[in-house]
Amino acid sequence: MAAEPAFYKPRTFMISDILNEPDDEMSLVRFLLYSNQFDVRGLCASTSISLQNDTHPEAMERIIRAYGKVVDNLNFHVGPNYQFPAADKLLALVSSGPKVYGRKFLSEPLREGAIRLIQSLEESEEPLYVGLWGGANVVAQALHHIDQTKQKTEADQLRSRLQVYSISDQDDTGPWIRQRWPTIEYIVSMHGFGEFLAATLYPLIKFGMEGDSPSFMGLISNGLSNPEKPEWGGWGGRYNRITWAHDLSAEYGVSPDTVVAPSGKPYMSVQSTVWRWRDASQDDFAARMQWTLHQDFSAATHPPLIDVNGSVGPEALHIMVPPNASITLDASKTVDLDHPEDIGQLEFEWFYYLEPGFPQTTADKKMVENESGFGKVILGPKVSVMNLVPEEGDLRSREWHVILQVKTKKGPYPVTRYKRVVLKAE
Repeated sequence: MAAEPAFYKPRTFMISDILNEPDDEMSLVRFLLYSNQFDVRGLCASTSISLQNDTHPEAMERIIRAYGKVVDNLNFHVGPNYQFPAADKLLALVSSGPKVYGRKFLSEPLREGAIRLIQSLEESEEPLYVGLWGGANVVAQALHHIDQTKQKTEADQLRSRLQVYSISDQDDTGPWIRQRWPTIEYIVSMHGFGEFLAATLYPLIKFGMEGDSPSFMGLISNGLSNPEKPEWGGWGGRYNRITWAHDLSAEYGVSPDTVVAPSGKPYMSVQSTVWRWRDASQDDFAARMQWTLHQDFSAATHPPLIDVNGSVGPEALHIMVPPNASITLDASKTVDLDHPEDIGQLEFEWFYYLEPGFPQTTADKKMVENESGFGKVILGPKVSVMNLVPEEGDLRSREWHVILQVKTKKGPYPVTRYKRVVLKAE
């Protein structure tokens, strides 16, 4: 196996009203199959509008124990920098929040889930990404306790480390948090999305659900998203601040993307920021499901290791481009783990991601639309990009985002990885 670069693992704390409906179990299965991408700090069972007086940490434990039966198989398919956590380690992170609805926590003692959340904020200055699949009263109880017991400077520091992604408001504490502590970075996604695929622990239902998964899919290290820049977009969607007055609010809401239909007609919608990547994210999940079955590397599909102009790893590549100059982006040294000596089994596509940046022009090559709804796609491992931004004016400070998408051709579930190149006029 080719050497995999070390990468940043975001600290995560997932809170779920599990057993309220099947989608939380589905999302937990998916989360565990990507747990090698995260520094998991907590898994907490919560209440919600649909599960008001009980929590079910035992449901989390059941799924984690099943994960423990396949974790050795999973680890066989990844390198030393990507090892999956042991089931015992994850079981020790399971807790419960208040077994009451919403702000009724104010009359409750501090629960284990809130205690662990506070500890996770205290133990590191790194951001803590909290995914809310149910109600927010675990977070609310932790923040309320911090306010009641900490000096203002320390309380401000702890809150500054918190980044929340809420799958809509599922109790009355989400708005309460945003009103009381408006500078907490808080994404509120009011739009779920349908998913599919199933395995032994992945409940079989008539209609796709799994609406909680976007809360962590933007944290997956695939080269597309940046956890600290929700406005860049990725598998978990794209989000912008509701106001750029940072002292008033750090709340984010869903943002629309423009997609090009096979007919060539453009469409704009907020849902497209997730579903445009759905084929790639679902195939990736299915490929990981295959990893759970065996320790035969040749019988599975694995992600390519992208190299653009010598930049490897999932971080974006930033390049300054002089006015009227062109730059060549070269990914010919990318490695296909399933065919180490041959990149001919990989598909390379380059395209502009319009919304996060400012569009530019490309060299004269054949352009097509791809399955993600991006127009003017250029094929092949190399591309030339020209900076036509005027030498004077406000546009000189603009960035434009070029995305390289590399997809394997092996097997029924191709695996896709990306490299984001952020270009800026000098």
